Amino acid sequence: MARELGEIGRGYLEKGESGRAVELLEEAYGWDDENGLVLALLTLAYVRRSEYPFARFYLDLAEQRAPRAPPQAYEILGEVYYSLNRLDEAVMAWEHFQRIGGESPAVLKRLSKVRQEL
Repeated sequence: MARELGEIGRGYLEKGESGRAVELLEEAYGWDDENGLVLALLTLAYVRRSEYPFARFYLDLAEQRAPRAPPQAYEILGEVYYSLNRLDEAVMAWEHFQRIGGESPAVLKRLSKVRQEL
């Protein structure tokens, strides 16, 4: 159930409907509080809503559960770090994304660009 709710929430987040995304992702988190991808998506949703205390809460949880997270969680965490201007951490997240099998050309291009900025 958590996985399906997370995917639906991600869809809303991608459409810019962060309010609805938060509702669905919070419910997904309620079903599976160990889901690193859902935690990363919640972090991003709260960053986009400029609700930084909530974003920080979920970022801390996502970082704690990161070793068990799929590559997509690191992709999203990199985006969160980038949006917070934490470029070193964004690079680390995207490098880990790549190391554990993430292959998104857009992420790898962004990683290269941010490396050049540093």
